[in-house]
Amino acid sequence: DTTTGTGTGTDTTTGTGTGTDTTTGTGTDTTTGTGTGTDTTTGTGTGTDTTTGTGTDTTTGTGTGTDTTT
Repeated sequence: DTTTGTGTGTDTTTGTGTGTDTTTGTGTDTTTGTGTGTDTTTGTGTGTDTTTGTGTDTTTGTGTGTDTTT
């Protein structure tokens, strides 16, 4: 199998303090294929935070992949 995947991520950002958070995310997919034509795709997202004020941000992301297998 030759499998190519593209992913988009969804990020969730939680912030504490007086800050305002703006988060955008993109996903990275890892695709594994077996000879019987079954693919498993997992994606993780990365977040970018822009914070004004004082605060602590925690960003987690999950990704979804689209696979084309030949």
